[in-house]
Amino acid sequence: MKLADLLLANGANIDEIVNEEKGYTILLALCHIKVTLSLRESDSNQSIIRYLLEHGSDSTRTSKKGKDIF
Repeated sequence: MKLADLLLANGANIDEIVNEEKGYTILLALCHIKVTLSLRESDSNQSIIRYLLEHGSDSTRTSKKGKDIF
């Protein structure tokens, strides 16, 4: 996660909207992946989600349709 650390250290917004149509942050997008992931992909996805939460991503934020991370 060195790149993410560098981006955050230089002012990147951890809750930036990455999908304007749905109103998804990267955290919301990762929590709503609809394709089947391999075990390795699933582990990576979970690691990134954990990283985002540990570094202050807003777990209460919702999408334009009211979806949350759960």
